[in-house]
Amino acid sequence: MPAFKLARAAEALGGEEEVKSPWYLSHGDARGDSITQVFETKEAAIDAACALVGQGVYVFEVGPIQEGQGGTRLNGAEIRHVFDKRACITK
Repeated sequence: MPAFKLARAAEALGGEEEVKSPWYLSHGDARGDSITQVFETKEAAIDAACALVGQGVYVFEVGPIQEGQGGTRLNGAEIRHVFDKRACITK
């Protein structure tokens, strides 16, 4: 579904309007270094974060590049919660 339709659907349901903006993903690597990746959309960043959590990688946070554009940051615990909810759906 195109981002515009998703935004309109969220707006119609009284939810937060989805703004298409770049999002970052910050996670650790095996050496303990921090890695930051940038994605075109919130969904892409969250999908990547969940994939990393599934591999046992610690995700620090996921959030919009510009604060206030496209949503609020999610910390590692919140990403883990999203991962767990998705895992329950696929079982």
